[in-house]
Amino acid sequence: MLPQEHRDAFIAAIRDPDSEAGRELLEFAKENEEAGAILPAVLPWWENSEIKDKLDEEEDELEYAEEPESVSEEVMMGITPPEGVGRKLVHNALAIWFVHVPLPYPQQD
Repeated sequence: MLPQEHRDAFIAAIRDPDSEAGRELLEFAKENEEAGAILPAVLPWWENSEIKDKLDEEEDELEYAEEPESVSEEVMMGITPPEGVGRKLVHNALAIWFVHVPLPYPQQD
């Protein structure tokens, strides 16, 4: 993870594209776009099924990382969040859902 100082500098560059750091970021992005994006040697495991579905029966020549093992029940039972955190998590999840999921609106004639 980036130190706070670097994160702040990055956010400042994103917010002000006319700054020197912002121009450097934009120039770097343009150079990479013109050169063509290079895929990593190994793609994330979660993209494997999505891409295979799109390719149907074509041969998939891409290499994917192995899917990690599930967390053991013992580890899961050892996780004890502070009191009240679970309710905040549910509240935040519902808030995100309400904002991003389109609700059916009655049609007006």
